[in-house]
Amino acid sequence: MAKPLINVVWFKRDLRLSDHAPLRKAIEDGKPILLIYIFEPELMSDKHYDIRHWCFVWQSLKDMQQANKLNFSLSVAHQNASDTFRHILRFFDIHTVFSHQEIGIKITYDRDLTMKKLFRSKNIVWDESSYAGVRRGLRDRIGWAKYWHEQMYAMEEKVHLGNLRELAIRLALDNSAAHQAIKGKPLPREVMEPMPEGMQSGGELLGWERLESFVNHRALGYTKNISSPIGSRHFGGRISAHLAWGNLSMRQVFQYYSRHVKEKESSVQRDLNAFASRLRWHCHFIQKFESEDRIEFENLNPAFDVLEQPYNDEYFERWKNGQTGYPLIDAAMRCLNETGFLNFRLRAIVLSFWSHLLWQPWKPAAEYLASMFLDFEPGIHYAQVQMQAGVTGINIIRIYNPVKQSKEIDPDAKFILEWVQELKNLPINLVHEPWTLRPLEQLFYDMQLGLHYPLPVIDYKKTHTDARDILWGVKESKSAQKYNRKILKMHVEGKLKEQLE
Repeated sequence: MAKPLINVVWFKRDLRLSDHAPLRKAIEDGKPILLIYIFEPELMSDKHYDIRHWCFVWQSLKDMQQANKLNFSLSVAHQNASDTFRHILRFFDIHTVFSHQEIGIKITYDRDLTMKKLFRSKNIVWDESSYAGVRRGLRDRIGWAKYWHEQMYAMEEKVHLGNLRELAIRLALDNSAAHQAIKGKPLPREVMEPMPEGMQSGGELLGWERLESFVNHRALGYTKNISSPIGSRHFGGRISAHLAWGNLSMRQVFQYYSRHVKEKESSVQRDLNAFASRLRWHCHFIQKFESEDRIEFENLNPAFDVLEQPYNDEYFERWKNGQTGYPLIDAAMRCLNETGFLNFRLRAIVLSFWSHLLWQPWKPAAEYLASMFLDFEPGIHYAQVQMQAGVTGINIIRIYNPVKQSKEIDPDAKFILEWVQELKNLPINLVHEPWTLRPLEQLFYDMQLGLHYPLPVIDYKKTHTDARDILWGVKESKSAQKYNRKILKMHVEGKLKEQLE
C-alpha cells in the first residue's frame, strides 16, 4: 500500500504563522502538510543554550497553536532531526521540506549538512527560504544595503490560515502510532513550565504587543534612555528575543515602523529612526556571521592570535555569579542571570571587564552569555563579543572603566542597589566604590569587606593600562593592518565602511 505523499514545514527560529515564506509555499503547493518543530537533545545541551530558551520556544509553539486555533496540527518532536525525519518516512513519502535558512552555530550547520545528505538520498527536495535579507554565499557587500531595503519593503509572505487548517495533518488525532514515533522522547517537564518572574515570555502575540507599545507609546525617550540600565527596560524596543526566535519577522518590524513613523511628532520620529537604524545593523552582523562563521571559534583578525590570556576558573565563577567586587559588573551579571536581558551598554561593559580587566579569553564568556541572553542570536552575538574583546582590528578598542561607567549610567545607584542589596546601607558615593571604606566606616555601616561583599577581584587601574598597551600594540601592527583591509573588503561597503574605519 502506497504511503501518503506530503510536504513538511520544519520550524526552526521562525516561530510564527505570518510573513512566513515556507508556510506560504507549502500551502500553495496543495499537498497535505506536516508542521513540525524539533527539540534536538544535542542542541538543547549545548553550552550556548539554557532551559530559558526552550521555555521561550515552547511558549511560542503554544501561541502558534492556540491563538490561531490549529488544535493539534503542529507536531513537536524531541529527538535528533535525522531520526525525526526517518520516523516520518516510515509513515509518509515526503516530496518537499520547506524551512528558513538558519544562520546558527556550528552544531546547527553540521546538522544541516547531515540533513542535506539524508534528503538527497531519499529524493526529497529541501526548499530553504532566505532569512531577513541575509544572502547565503555572499563574498562581498557590494549592493547588500540596497538588497536589504528591497527585502524589507517587499510585500509580506501571505499565509492563508484557512487553507493551512485544511491541509495540516493532525497526527495526534489521525494516527497515534505515527504521532508517538515522530514525537520521540517526552520533553523535560521544566521546558513546559512558565517563565520565571522578570523574564520575557515567547509568542507572536506578545511580540506584537511589545512592538506596538514601543512605536505608539514608549519610543519617546529611546535615545535618551537606551544606555540606562533601568530606563532601557522601559524605553527600549524589547523585541530582541521575539526577533531572535522569529515570533516577528524583521520585515514586519521594519514595515510597522515605516507605516507609523511619519504620523509622529518630530521628537518621536528621531527616536524611532534611531531604533530603525539598529534593525539594519542587526542584519548586517548576521550577514557577517553567515559569510565568516569561523568567528565562533577564531579571532576575526588573526593578528590577535598572539594574545596570551590564560583562563582562570576563579575569575570565571566570580564574574558569572556577580561576585567581582565591582558593583556595576556584579549588578549586571546578577540581573542577566535572573532576567535574561541586558542593554547594549551593559553587555559591552561586562565583556570588556572579562576580556580586558580580567585579561581572559573571550570564548568562555561568549558561551556563558549566550546561554543567559534570552535573545541569543549567533551572528550578532559573536560579532559583538569580538568587537568588545578588541580582536576585530577594524573597531576602536574600548576598555571600560567600571567605576566611571557606574557613575555615568547609574548615578543614583538604583540599578546597583536593586541587584546588590549588600550595599544598601552605604551612601551613594560609596556604593560605586565600596572598597574605599575605611575600617571605622565599615563598622559604622555594618559592612565588612570580604565578608558581606567581596573585595575587588583585580586592581582595574593596573589591568586597564596593561590591556590598553598590549591591544593597541597589536592593532597598530603591520600584520593587523593587512588583515583589516581584507576584512573591510569582505564585510563593509560605502558610508558604513567609513564609520567602522
